[in-house]
Amino acid sequence: MESVKKLSEIKPMLDELNKKHGTDKKRLQEEQMKLYKDAGINPAAGCLPALIQIPIFIALYNVFLKVLGSPADGIAITMNAKLYPFLSTFHIESVNLNFFGLDLAAKPNQWQTLGVGLLLIPVITALFQWLQTKMTMPPTTPAKSSDKDDFSKALQTQTTFILPIMIGFFAYSFPIGLALYWNTFSIFGIIQQLQVNRGKKA
Repeated sequence: MESVKKLSEIKPMLDELNKKHGTDKKRLQEEQMKLYKDAGINPAAGCLPALIQIPIFIALYNVFLKVLGSPADGIAITMNAKLYPFLSTFHIESVNLNFFGLDLAAKPNQWQTLGVGLLLIPVITALFQWLQTKMTMPPTTPAKSSDKDDFSKALQTQTTFILPIMIGFFAYSFPIGLALYWNTFSIFGIIQQLQVNRGKKA
């Protein structure tokens, strides 16, 4: 997040370099690397934590999806077979999927039978995702408009709105437990981004 914040701060200087050396790719690359070095930025540094998190996130997602998509008695049988195949003393009799009165295996698209209140889950999920996406976007500067700038702004606007709508749709179709996990993930991301932004202002 700090790398992204630093990159957004030097974006005007990168734009100037593009205008100045746009035709000379080699010189442009050299000047960009020099700018990164002076600003103390490693462009690849922000990718490593994300690459480490992706397989963990996929594994957690699969666990949630498989566990929450199975009947409660089936979950207990599967967990006993995988975790305690030779230790019947530790066998789990049943699994309670209720969390503060919510059935984590229920899906918001079942609101006709389970209640209209379930529709709040995908709406809240989309709002959290929108807020997090909005916070990570670089601020728009009222500069001279060009085709490239117009394309960048259009792409930024689409990302700001399309990603939250897509995540909201997933939250509508998948079990509530996945949406709650994603919301927790988003809340921590928002808190981290606030800390990064506050640190840069100070």
